[in-house]
Amino acid sequence: MAQACAGEVAVLRFVRSVMHHHPLRTASGSGHQSLQAVPVPLRLANALAAYGSYLWRTIWPVDLAVLYPLPKELPLSAAICCGLILVALSLVFFHKRHQTPALLLGWLWFLGTLIPVIGLVQVGAQSMADRYTYLPLIGLFIAAVWGLKEIPHPMSTGFALLVLGAFAFGSRYQLQYWQDGATLFTRAVTVTRENAIAHNNLGTVLSSRDAQPKPSSNLMKPCGSTPITPKLILTSPWI
Repeated sequence: MAQACAGEVAVLRFVRSVMHHHPLRTASGSGHQSLQAVPVPLRLANALAAYGSYLWRTIWPVDLAVLYPLPKELPLSAAICCGLILVALSLVFFHKRHQTPALLLGWLWFLGTLIPVIGLVQVGAQSMADRYTYLPLIGLFIAAVWGLKEIPHPMSTGFALLVLGAFAFGSRYQLQYWQDGATLFTRAVTVTRENAIAHNNLGTVLSSRDAQPKPSSNLMKPCGSTPITPKLILTSPWI
């Protein structure tokens, strides 16, 4: 977890120094994708789509998975739509910077701390990862808490309790998919598409439960969005 969030930890220096410029850093080690494997247009489109997905999953946390594979291509309309939403929210919070400064502060915290892990420097096969939002979501929660003062006190208290209750229920619901490797990767296979790594890991878990596992057509089908690497082949339970 610490290694995965190394880029965000580096950006905390940037936040603590009142958003002064700080060089972007990424987690050390191999796994960086070349520009030939992941072209710049795909990186930019995925970055915009990831911002939108992080926002949406914060408000409505459904179809969460341990791995979201990077697609070969993304609809331009989706990237443009997410970009317009980011611009619109930025303008709204900038306009309210004097009335409610925490809105702009929290929003910039969210945008800034995601930059090292948004996919411009592509590491691994994922398009995004929920674990990358541990620090960025602090910014959104700052904006939400201080933004509640715009709502009359009795209503804001009730609204806060309603949101906390919904999040508690959602957390309890998600826990059922983190019982073991089988439930974790079955969920990933169910809510994502062409997820070769999740299929492979699920097959490995199932094969460890049976000395002679029966190959499943679902586990053995090709997953075009994830490159089939030698490591993936060697670790396949069906080889």
